[in-house]
Amino acid sequence: MVSLAIMQGLTIREIVEKTGLKYSTVRMRLFRAGIDPIAYCGPVGLYPEGALDIAAAPRRRGPRPRKSAPDRA
Repeated sequence: MVSLAIMQGLTIREIVEKTGLKYSTVRMRLFRAGIDPIAYCGPVGLYPEGALDIAAAPRRRGPRPRKSAPDRA
């Protein structure tokens, strides 16, 4: 019997097709968002339907703060 989680899960490739993002972009956004696969089908992770929301995630986190120079006395 096939579990309900597997029937509803999306692979990264399916998320790529639905969002139009690059494969590497989807992988990184899933990682940064802390979204783990709900199940595995062989070596392929299946992600929840809510993972499609990563398409609306900001592309960058903003500029990196500059390192301040050490005080020299």
